[in-house]
Amino acid sequence: KEEESDRGQDQLPRNPEKKMETNPWMIVISWILLEAVSQADSSLPRPRLSSSLPSNFIIKGEEIPLNCSLPKEVESESPEGSQRIKFYFYCKDQSYIPIEDTHLSNNTFNVRTENLSSGQIKIICKCKIVEWLGTSWKPPYSPESNQLVFSVVDGLPSPLLKVDPLSQRVKEGDLLVFLCSTEGGTAEKKFHFYKDGVEITSSKEGLLEPSTEPTNPFQNASLRIPHASFNHNGEFACSYEEKRSKQWILSSWSQGKNVTVEPVSTQDSGPICRYSQVAITIIILLVPFAFYCWRKKRKSQSKEQSLLAEKKEERGDLGIMEPPAATAPTASPIKVAGL
Repeated sequence: KEEESDRGQDQLPRNPEKKMETNPWMIVISWILLEAVSQADSSLPRPRLSSSLPSNFIIKGEEIPLNCSLPKEVESESPEGSQRIKFYFYCKDQSYIPIEDTHLSNNTFNVRTENLSSGQIKIICKCKIVEWLGTSWKPPYSPESNQLVFSVVDGLPSPLLKVDPLSQRVKEGDLLVFLCSTEGGTAEKKFHFYKDGVEITSSKEGLLEPSTEPTNPFQNASLRIPHASFNHNGEFACSYEEKRSKQWILSSWSQGKNVTVEPVSTQDSGPICRYSQVAITIIILLVPFAFYCWRKKRKSQSKEQSLLAEKKEERGDLGIMEPPAATAPTASPIKVAGL
């Protein structure tokens, strides 16, 4: 009856290590022995294990699609139908605690991760093939495939937000650029930018503009503010969505960047501006001094002119008041009569 049941379900008898799931150490030992046996005198070639995931990290609860490729020289079923190939998938964590262990007629398998504990941060998967003779398998297993290692995270990693200029202080009217970037992976992404906790859209304050910056749509995106104004003061952040297993998963926000927009008059524009401000200050200070000197000089000139005029008047008065000089009478010769 048991044999008939096994034939009806087209499944292999339970692997011996399945009976020892309650003892992880025994499972580890059995796996080591199984691998040693499978490497010895196996006529089957080594399969290849692959996954369609875009990166080697997964989010807890996400399924891991595995594909155990059959070598070209092995057919899944002979023309006579007497020989078939079974695929053995097994996955374990970083401590060799089993996660999945199953035999399938199909060469694809999805590993579920929703029941992982917080300490299980890595998943290591391999596969093998074995000949199935209808009622039992024909040992030994093939050599084990390459291994795939996946890192388990609670959510997508946060992106990195950069600001140009790096000082995060910009002059009113100047260009302000934000670059939101992630690391690794080729999955499709959607980027979002926020100001003071509110998402920025293309219709909000005219902030979004097609970027000419060299960006990778799978890795980063940019936000350009062509002319910064005072209403752009505040904290900016970004996040992204990634398409994984036919669903969009939202990441956490990046670290916020506080931006300050300064008036043009108070913005440091370089040595020319500084020298111009100093020159203007000096000119402003010199104007009243020059006016004071001019008035003082004018007063001295008018005073000198007044003195000269007074001297001339005094001279004129002295000329009028002087009596004419007395002239002594000249004695006329006396004529003597008869002389």
